[in-house]
Amino acid sequence: MNKRSITVLVGIFVAIFFQLFAVQAADRAYFSADKTTPLIGEPVQLILHLRVPQNAQLALPDFKNTLSPFMVENVGSLSPVQQFDDASVEYEIPLQVVLWRTGTYKTSPLTVSYQVADAPSVNLTVE
Repeated sequence: MNKRSITVLVGIFVAIFFQLFAVQAADRAYFSADKTTPLIGEPVQLILHLRVPQNAQLALPDFKNTLSPFMVENVGSLSPVQQFDDASVEYEIPLQVVLWRTGTYKTSPLTVSYQVADAPSVNLTVE
């Protein structure tokens, strides 16, 4: 191979690596709650925070069937909260949930997917 071919191949590799790194560098998903010790049957406001690349197409799960043992009473709308210098955006989705049992519980593992342009889909696990 000549120098030009090697340079082109290295350039393609760097471009692909940079795109993959840029897509996954901003990945973040977590819950926050307004109450950590609610009474039985007391509504709790959970907020799902998602930090994804700016042009990501999100695929959200059916929250009412995936947050056992919590009963989901209301799912708010997806809202952008902050845009970052690295071309990522943080979104929030408010959820009102109720727990009808005593004890300490965590949300079930939840998967949120997103895709940017023609790149493969990325799955974020929220625990």
